[in-house]
Amino acid sequence: METKNIIQSFEADEKKREGEIKEKNLKIEELQNLYDEAIEINKDVIVKNRNCIKANQEILKDHHEITRAYNGLAEMGKFAGETGVDIKKHNGKLPENHKWDFEQKHTLTEGGKVKHHYKLKAKKENK
Repeated sequence: METKNIIQSFEADEKKREGEIKEKNLKIEELQNLYDEAIEINKDVIVKNRNCIKANQEILKDHHEITRAYNGLAEMGKFAGETGVDIKKHNGKLPENHKWDFEQKHTLTEGGKVKHHYKLKAKKENK
């Protein structure tokens, strides 16, 4: 009789362990699905992050160009003021406001200096 009780106890423990194993396998499967989903989401985030980095680099490049242009004009304004030119007086006579095409270009040299180029051309009149 005692052997029969031992066998029954063993079988009950085995069924309990099988239930626990099934429960743990379901949890593993659930965690694996969550992991797979996280991997897919992360791939999308990486692509978006790289796109943002590229866009930010372009914005920064544009910002540097604008800052260089402003600095060049500011230096010209200082120079004009130092040579006695009244900038406010002549503001309405700026070339871009009338019959002139005004172009500017600012280039950063390898030596770290900025070269400023300005072009002033008479606009072609439409007849």
